[in-house]
Order: sequence, then structure tokens, then C-alpha cells
Amino acid sequence: KHQWELSTDGANKDQLSLAEARLETARAHVAAAEDALSNYILIAPFDGIVADVAVEVGKQVGAESRAVSVVDPSAWVVETSDITELEIVDIEVGQAVTLTADALTDVSMNGVVTAISQSAFTQSGDVLYTVYIAVDDVDPRVKWGMTVEITFEVAE
Repeated sequence: KHQWELSTDGANKDQLSLAEARLETARAHVAAAEDALSNYILIAPFDGIVADVAVEVGKQVGAESRAVSVVDPSAWVVETSDITELEIVDIEVGQAVTLTADALTDVSMNGVVTAISQSAFTQSGDVLYTVYIAVDDVDPRVKWGMTVEITFEVAE
């Protein structure tokens, strides 16, 4: 008889209130779990391609650590590592350059100097500067980290 009354009358108010409270508690647990999970999701500030993964699953990463390298293939920037103090005086922001990848000698790309480091570093006794170059129309065969030869165009 009790089952028949429940099927015709439904749950009583106390049972319904208890079920609703349990449902709200379960929803709160789900929200807390989703919030905790969001602390473990890495989101890049731009669309790109993962070029390198520097950590392993289960390893802890601090704020000062690099977990992955994400590159934006539509905005390539080349950093030089071998411009000497004798060469840097002839390079300026806005200067046009031609780039050729060592692995793709048949491919020539154009670029422009966007920045020049104001501080030098030394390597094997040489004083060197970093020059930043924005590259136009990168050939899709060029991969992140490839070595390129840069020719700085001189104004006539």
C-alpha cells in the first residue's frame, strides 16, 4: 500500500526537500571540483602550436618553470645570438633583412628588425648583441628552432 501511495501522491515534502538539498550539495561539489581542476589547465594567451613540452605528466611545475613552448606561426620572431659590437653599429630598427634557413637553402624569407637589445653579453670573449626580427610569409617547412642565416640589407 505504501508504494502505491508514493506512486500516486509522489514524495512527501520532507523527502522532496531532502532530495533537493542533496542535489544542491552534489552541484556544489561538482563546482568545487571544476574550480580545482581549472588550476591545472594551461591556457595560452594566443592561438598557436605546441612546439615543445618541457615537463612530464605528474611532475610539479612552478611559476618560474616553462612547461610548454607555444608558437604563433603567423607571428614569427627571430632572435640573433651572434651580432658583434662591430656589426651592431650598422643595424637599426626598421632595417630590412633576408633570411635563409640552413636546412632549406632554396627558401628565402623577408623580415624587418623590430628591436635591438641595449645590453650585451659575452661568449668566447666576443661582445654580442641580440637583434629581434619579425619575419614575413614564413615557409611552412620552416620549423621552430631552425638555424637561419640573416643578411641585413644596407641602404644605398
